Amino acid sequence: MSPDDYKLDPYDEKLDPYDERAAVDLADDSASLDRRRRPWLPALLIVLVAIAVGWAIWHFTRDRGEEAPPSSAAVAPSEEPQVEPVTQEAVDLPALAQSDAWLREVVKQLSGNPQLATWLVNDDLVRRTVAAAVNVAGGESPRTHVRFLQPGVAFSAVEREGRLVADAASYERYDTLVAVLTSLHVEGTAQVYRNIKPLLDEAYRELGYPDGDFDTVAARAVKVLLDTPIVADPALEGFASSYRYTDPRLETLSAAQKQFLRLGPDNLRAVQNHVRRIALRAGLSLD
Repeated sequence: MSPDDYKLDPYDEKLDPYDERAAVDLADDSASLDRRRRPWLPALLIVLVAIAVGWAIWHFTRDRGEEAPPSSAAVAPSEEPQVEPVTQEAVDLPALAQSDAWLREVVKQLSGNPQLATWLVNDDLVRRTVAAAVNVAGGESPRTHVRFLQPGVAFSAVEREGRLVADAASYERYDTLVAVLTSLHVEGTAQVYRNIKPLLDEAYRELGYPDGDFDTVAARAVKVLLDTPIVADPALEGFASSYRYTDPRLETLSAAQKQFLRLGPDNLRAVQNHVRRIALRAGLSLD
């Protein structure tokens, strides 16, 4: 099967990520646009986390009295109808070390958004995707593998009704990323994932998991995303040269989940919905 065989009617929705770690300076947020434009396959195929996820990093913890409790994952299993997973097709896959050019041609057929192609210029696409997914599955930031996604505008906070909250512009920094990720064709992305599974497994084994099945890692990474609460305007407080949540429940979230929160509630909801559809179609177990 050639890359052209994956050609699909473009479009599906939109998405975008971010960056974070433990208590990091927001100065990282304004890192040069050059880094951000060093594209790489959005870990969206799994993290999809894609992926995906230019991640800035900030903390929060202050008065919680005014905080509404974090909601649970945006998409409840009961809301998603049963879907039949795609099956792996017989594909003449290239060797892992020579897979970049082939994969670029395949993946760029999954979306009509031109930004996607600019994210595919880096090398070792499969290895980067696997490494990012392993990080997210373990609750860690995949920052090291997706630095090009860092927004070029610094995070900012504003006071609203006596509370310090993220400026709406801080969430908008991720609109492009979210738009690209959610534009991925659900069926096509699931099919590509299943077809390149041998390459994903090989890259996973290279990381020191000789008997591991990458499906397990991919499913865990998706669950980390889906279990991230959607919270409208969580209160912040200054912390060193950054910020942190005033609600200790948000501060106890994993580094990966704190990163997902930086998308903002609307972007996060869109990402969760889209990634869940892809994951189910790809046959990942999200129980």
